[in-house]
Amino acid sequence: REFLRAQGVEATLIKKLTDYEILSGTEVARLQGYDNVAVKHLLGANLGAPPELLVALAKHQNFEVRTGAATNPKTPLTVLLALRTPGRYDTVNLALSQNPMLPQKLLREMYNTGEAGVLGLAINPNLPEDLMRAIDKTGDSLARSRLAGNPRLPRELLDKYLADNDSAIRNSAQVNPQINPRYKRPRDEMLGGP
Repeated sequence: REFLRAQGVEATLIKKLTDYEILSGTEVARLQGYDNVAVKHLLGANLGAPPELLVALAKHQNFEVRTGAATNPKTPLTVLLALRTPGRYDTVNLALSQNPMLPQKLLREMYNTGEAGVLGLAINPNLPEDLMRAIDKTGDSLARSRLAGNPRLPRELLDKYLADNDSAIRNSAQVNPQINPRYKRPRDEMLGGP
């Protein structure tokens, strides 16, 4: 925010970018020329970013910039697959594991090899139901808290989390789009959310 303010970018545009609201083509064009890692990361994660920008950001030398494009459902699948480091846990794989456009077969492989960990996978609405149940059984409180917010969580797990003794899990379940649609994110809408 400080960087963009210093560049004279209006507060409403900064808020849109940092709140992950969908940017218009004009707004993206206004911001994409800035050579700032945080701005590039946020542009890469924004659903208003055009495919050619996502491709360029996915190839950026800085991994933090690449993580933005890795989470964006509009990043072409071939580009997402090229971002992956198979069999090794790293930050880009963690970001990639959250992308709902990844095929379930790949999410399963990432889970089985431990290359992404469960925190990213738990929030992915495309995660196969059996893996959601596995995270429920073996995950710690933080993993279950992340899972509780998954918009495609099986209803009986959601009901279980709504009554959980852990307030973090309960709070995440209470803002699950199945319970409270006003918390629906643009990505959930794009995927036909609950």
